[in-house]
Amino acid sequence: MKKPKSVKTTFVQYTIGGIRGEGGSGVVYEACDDEGNEFAVKALDPAKLLTCGIDPYDKL
Repeated sequence: MKKPKSVKTTFVQYTIGGIRGEGGSGVVYEACDDEGNEFAVKALDPAKLLTCGIDPYDKL
């Protein structure tokens, strides 16, 4: 899965930094908003979700 440069939500845009970790359903990246606050952003990998028995298109 290709690393995103940024992630934009309705209210905030996050700049993506390095990888914090990787699990069964995706990769966790370091992220920073425009005000300098640090966050962790998980990018879900649809291929990994399917192997875990999770439907990525199912509304929770």
